[in-house]
Amino acid sequence: MARTAGFVKQVVSSTLYHPDGTIETTRDPAVWTLAHRGYSGCGRLDVWVYRTQAAALQAGATLAMDCGMDEDPRATELFEARR
Repeated sequence: MARTAGFVKQVVSSTLYHPDGTIETTRDPAVWTLAHRGYSGCGRLDVWVYRTQAAALQAGATLAMDCGMDEDPRATELFEARR
C-alpha cells in the first residue's frame, strides 16, 4: 500500500437520483491520470498517474505546450497565467 499512498483515493463514481427522491452514491478507488499517444508513432499509449487533479492538469498543459501549442499566442498567454 505504501507505493500507492497519496495516489489512490476513494471518489464518487456514480450518483443515482431515484424518482422517490432518494439518492444513491457509489464510491470507488480512483487515480488522476494523463494519457497521450506515444511519440514513436507505433500506436503506443503512455499513461501517467498523479496525486492530485491540479498536478494532472498542469502536466497536461505542459505536454500540450511541448506538442506545439506554444506556437499559439492565446494558448501561451493562458499557460503562463496558469489557466
